[in-house]
Amino acid sequence: MKHISFFIILDGFRTSYITKDKMPFVSSLGKMNTIEPIPSFCQRPTIFSGNSPIKTGCFVDFVYNGGNAKWYKKYLKRYNSYNIPKKYQGYFDIEENYKKFKDKNSPLFKELKKNGYKIIWVNNFEFDFKKLKPKTVFFIHYTGSEPIAFKYGIHSKQIKAYLKRVDGSIKRIFKTAEQNGEITSLIMSDHGMTTIKENVDIMHMLNSLNSKFGSDYIVFLNSPMARFWFLNKKAEKEILIFLGGLKKYGKILSDNDFIKFKIPKEKKYGDVIFYMKNGINISPDFYHPKKIKSMHGYLDEKPPILITYSTSNMLKIKKRCNLIDIMPTFLELLKINNKTKTDGRSVLK
Repeated sequence: MKHISFFIILDGFRTSYITKDKMPFVSSLGKMNTIEPIPSFCQRPTIFSGNSPIKTGCFVDFVYNGGNAKWYKKYLKRYNSYNIPKKYQGYFDIEENYKKFKDKNSPLFKELKKNGYKIIWVNNFEFDFKKLKPKTVFFIHYTGSEPIAFKYGIHSKQIKAYLKRVDGSIKRIFKTAEQNGEITSLIMSDHGMTTIKENVDIMHMLNSLNSKFGSDYIVFLNSPMARFWFLNKKAEKEILIFLGGLKKYGKILSDNDFIKFKIPKEKKYGDVIFYMKNGINISPDFYHPKKIKSMHGYLDEKPPILITYSTSNMLKIKKRCNLIDIMPTFLELLKINNKTKTDGRSVLK
């Protein structure tokens, strides 16, 4: 019998999205498990390699390179929606390691190809039913939830309408696939989403200091975190005092935090990283010029979801897993012996 496999990423889906009233089909596929989140903005390298950001070298998409960046000239059209001020753009480069793990270059894709699988990547609702063939893995990435949650919030009617649409899309794909063979699937979200309760304009606060951007320090503002590089001791002292006065909003990552959350401690990511508390957002930041209603990437945000489904076997998860466990778990679903070294382990019973 033909065997068709699916790896579905529901971008930014919370556990509260997968309910009988919001997504009746997906919620009927099996028990929903949760994934231990990693506070990163490059989840895909971790998912597709089975290794933490410490090993992949992918923690965030933009890194400091000493002021010699050329990316913005080459990628200006692609990244023109970002809110990085023009005078700051030359200080940051796109994380080079990201390319090593992106999709077709990833260890997961390489393992699948070694075992004779054809891989088809599908964005959102562009599924081509004519391509439903055996020994094919369909990677389907539904990306619409995140921008809707940013703009309207996680409880909005717009989110509910989108969840209904995604649920219907997955139902049509699975029902059609079942007519052509057996299904094995892994459905997951890469991160959750948190309602923003308070916005803090850190850039405005920084502009009131004696230390100035470019001559004394560099900063990159990701919504839930601010990353600093110090160009002299005077600026370092002033900014550390400044951050110490923001304890009601967040904290500076300690050495223990880097270990606990598997965050690589490297110069390119920042001399100091200040993380906001759950539900408190830096606004404006270098991604969003206007206030948004929800965000992700917090140290203590609610976990993303994991559902495994097969038409031929009852699949059970033996424990709460981490993002590093996704790759080996999916390979075991397909009965593939994982020969790639990974920090993660399969969590199938």
